[in-house]
Amino acid sequence: MALPEIIGISLPDFVTNEAEGITCLLQAGLCRIHIRKPSAPAWQVQRLMEEIPRDLRERLSVHYFPELVPQHEPGGAHQSRNHQIPAQHRGIKSCSCHTLEEVTQALGHYNYLFLSPIFNSLSKKEYVAAFAHDKLSAYLRQCDKKHTGIVALGGIQAANAATARQLGFDGIALLGSLWAHKENTLDIKTTLNNFNQIQQAWNNKNP
Repeated sequence: MALPEIIGISLPDFVTNEAEGITCLLQAGLCRIHIRKPSAPAWQVQRLMEEIPRDLRERLSVHYFPELVPQHEPGGAHQSRNHQIPAQHRGIKSCSCHTLEEVTQALGHYNYLFLSPIFNSLSKKEYVAAFAHDKLSAYLRQCDKKHTGIVALGGIQAANAATARQLGFDGIALLGSLWAHKENTLDIKTTLNNFNQIQQAWNNKNP
């Protein structure tokens, strides 16, 4: 399986046009989208997933509701402290890490993992960069990843996407810099433009 290089994470709350926006992003080349709705009931998450074309659902990963994984085959399940990935799941597996020690323990057990925060968060102002870049780069280049991709999360935007790549990350995860919305309605055109700019920056190996 090719490691996903650019991953989107859904807004925490539902917005109008969300399923259409997710569909457009996946069709435009976004590798995967994580459906993360921490305050939503399972039925709302299920409804959102069902509004996305079936042929794209394998590029979704679901948080918090492992019971939806075998039922709707979204392709991916994300493990959190209180929500374990079902034993019968045979699709993509991911998790979140906040220290290099956690990364070392997770390597080899997941297809990829998120490490955060790498830069100051755009969506959580109190969530500031937690790693010295020289030490982080040395770790990423020397560790045995055991076929687990390490994805940068936290403050990723067009201005620093190439820096994340130079540090040695296999991919980047987007939240605050990706979605454009106003009055609870997703601006799909601007969201796609945000993705295109970040993708171009990530692909620029010499910023």
